[in-house]
Amino acid sequence: MRKILVILLGLLLVAMNTSAEEIKMDRKQVDSLSDSDRTQIESILKKNRLILPNQSIKSADEFKGFLGLPDIKIPDLKVEACKAACDVSMIAAISACSGLSSGTLTAACTAAAVVARDSCKNGC
Repeated sequence: MRKILVILLGLLLVAMNTSAEEIKMDRKQVDSLSDSDRTQIESILKKNRLILPNQSIKSADEFKGFLGLPDIKIPDLKVEACKAACDVSMIAAISACSGLSSGTLTAACTAAAVVARDSCKNGC
């Protein structure tokens, strides 16, 4: 499973920067995959719209690796979900603000919603 995750990460990084029909990976890495593994990874990439239905994983003799690979930081999903909920709540509040009786009241309500969203996010 770990091998599949490492290869999947590599494929994700390559897929973000390609529009070709093939996702070219290091021959040794591709050759280490079973047909089932390759199909499973391609399916994941296709379902998440990182590659097109006609794209596939192919090996390349002259694969140069990942140049300038950034430090990858996996976000805390609970924190990100909390922040997203703050954004959704702000949008709902601004929508409700638009129903107020005057423009001044609507503007003040909208500003308060934005400040409250920021405070909400700081609490995540």
